Amino acid sequence: MTRDPDFTRGFLERHSRKLIWGSDCPCHDGRGAGYNASYCIAGRCLEALKKYSPDDAAYRRITYENGAKLLKLNT
Repeated sequence: MTRDPDFTRGFLERHSRKLIWGSDCPCHDGRGAGYNASYCIAGRCLEALKKYSPDDAAYRRITYENGAKLLKLNT
């Protein structure tokens, strides 16, 4: 996402109804504990996703609503 911000912004705008965010971040506390690089991969990815999402609604769709819909959870 961070390599080409212009492409990322457009991609997220075009596909925000199809994307689902997930992470397999190995840290134990959200701050990098237990991970050699001493930072939380998930935290950094979410920051970038928030920064490049076209708006708050797209961010919410990607981080929650699309997954909840797929799993048939009440949103």
